[in-house]
Amino acid sequence: MANYEIKPGTGTAWKNDKYEKGGTQPYAKGSVIAPDGTRYDLALWIPKSDKVKGFNVTLKEPYKKDEYKQPTPPAVNEDGSEEDLPF
Repeated sequence: MANYEIKPGTGTAWKNDKYEKGGTQPYAKGSVIAPDGTRYDLALWIPKSDKVKGFNVTLKEPYKKDEYKQPTPPAVNEDGSEEDLPF
């Protein structure tokens, strides 16, 4: 299964180890690839109503952590003073 690749138009979901009944975690999590090749994260929720037989489904674009960009240090002259001082 290590070489398994999701094909466009399909997806997989696995039981969430962090799921607790009445908690804030989904019952199962996975990913889906749309027919156009766009990847989505999948979450399956057990409805709170006993009348509903099935799952509520949530699809979202994968989370992308923004990389923190460190500010560039100011340029330093040969004598050790900074070039662009505002005063």
